[in-house]
Amino acid sequence: MILLALMVSLLLGATSATADSPRLIVVIAVDQLRSDRLSTSLPGGLGELARSGRVFSNTSLDHAATNTCPGHAVMLTGTNPNQHGITGNEYFDRTSWQRRYCVEDPQYPQLGGGEGRSPSRLQATTLGDWMKDADPTSRVFAVAAKDRAAITLGGLHSDAAFWLNRDTGQFTSSEYYLDELPQWLTRFNGDDPDVPAWLAEFPAQWKHPQRGPRADDFAFESDEFSRASPHALNSGDLEDRVSATYASPYIDQAVTSLTIELIRQEQLGYDAAPDLLAVSYAATDTVGHLYGPRSSESIDTLIRLDGQIDRLLTTLDELIGMEHILVVLTADHGVLPLPEATSKTGSRCPQPRTGIIELVMALWWDVYWSFSAPFTGPWNLVNFAESQVHVNLTLAADLGYDPTTVIDRVEALLEAQPAIQAAWTRQELRQSDTEEARLIRNSLSGDSSGELYLQAKSGCLVGGDTGTGHGSLYSYDRQVPLVFYGSGVSMGVSDEPAATIDIAPTIAPLLGIAQPPGLPGIQRQLSPSAARQP
Repeated sequence: MILLALMVSLLLGATSATADSPRLIVVIAVDQLRSDRLSTSLPGGLGELARSGRVFSNTSLDHAATNTCPGHAVMLTGTNPNQHGITGNEYFDRTSWQRRYCVEDPQYPQLGGGEGRSPSRLQATTLGDWMKDADPTSRVFAVAAKDRAAITLGGLHSDAAFWLNRDTGQFTSSEYYLDELPQWLTRFNGDDPDVPAWLAEFPAQWKHPQRGPRADDFAFESDEFSRASPHALNSGDLEDRVSATYASPYIDQAVTSLTIELIRQEQLGYDAAPDLLAVSYAATDTVGHLYGPRSSESIDTLIRLDGQIDRLLTTLDELIGMEHILVVLTADHGVLPLPEATSKTGSRCPQPRTGIIELVMALWWDVYWSFSAPFTGPWNLVNFAESQVHVNLTLAADLGYDPTTVIDRVEALLEAQPAIQAAWTRQELRQSDTEEARLIRNSLSGDSSGELYLQAKSGCLVGGDTGTGHGSLYSYDRQVPLVFYGSGVSMGVSDEPAATIDIAPTIAPLLGIAQPPGLPGIQRQLSPSAARQP
């Protein structure tokens, strides 16, 4: 009898410790959403989160490599790239001397065809992994248009991550997660491979009004899908239709529809075991790259996304009840406005746009005649992966040069470029106590690190002839929104400095689950009694 009473007491104690915990965590990542673009005046879901959530208005990325893959990996690991190992959308494999994609993995082909994908390079566990360790019945899913977004959000042990295979036009996963696609996803894709069901409902053109401070047709916007409304969308062959949709707000509509179907079919949040759903919206990034964040296209995309998030929140409330759900909104990075537009408003960049191809070719030409001619191409001695420059130290020695001589020469050549602030050597990064050096150190991991790290000047774009980009350590690329909303959250605005590495360490105590020791991210207070000890 005493033993039975003790067991009942323990059971009741466990139940009371988690009774108020959310049943579903929904993490919404909006690709390329600068914090200054989130407004309480938006009428839909984004506006609702900004008005009624716990808003951390002074949030920045805590690393310099402001790109999609590392930015998404940060959100639910609570670690920077130097710990989770994802240092960019691509990295340089020094063994093969080739650039590699951050989630490529030949061992796990995509279902329905395509190159392999997995989170195998992720060197840290995620919130979803911690949840499944605490309760194996917890479900963890991630959905995105981009494979690298879904895979890094899902973590090492998610039930599945789903993304759009742009080659086939089908939403898919890989053999890392599943042997075959679930029937509900097969139905979502449809029976006709030439006319995906999710695409069939979209119009032939994307039309939008003139929005924002400048003309719809601006000279330095991309003309790939026309610089002004209307834009080609759902016409032509499958490749044309998928490419155009991917570069439009309609891809967010498809991701919302897929997410809602997943919630219903997998019954996420329907029982007491906490589940995790991570959703990444890509259109703000795909459109933003082409036209810039202040374009009519980008403003229209944001307004439409506001409606899609409202649709998602409404469905969640109907199916589960918002009192049982915790929503987090954030972004993987910001963006530089079109440099030609900012140069008219006082940008300090001496050369707003520098062509990356021209820069690399000029560097290789010098390296060839200085070191590698006539024995080998300069790309075998010096190569790039995003902001990192790699020097083949073994080849330099074989060619009869001290590797330091090659590094010094490349550093001098790069720092002579008008758009380059610095080409940091490893030693310079170790010895510097500046904030720039700290952010760059947080972006480098192990043997994938290059001999030099490029820092552009503020306001300068090293890229293509049109559109814009991100990837710098400046505020326009690092400042992102962070909002918590729903179960256990008190509305309000906090201006205390925060970072996206704080998301997972803030949620774990609410669920009463353990997290790895020594995380750089810290718990943020969402309400006076929010924290629960594991």
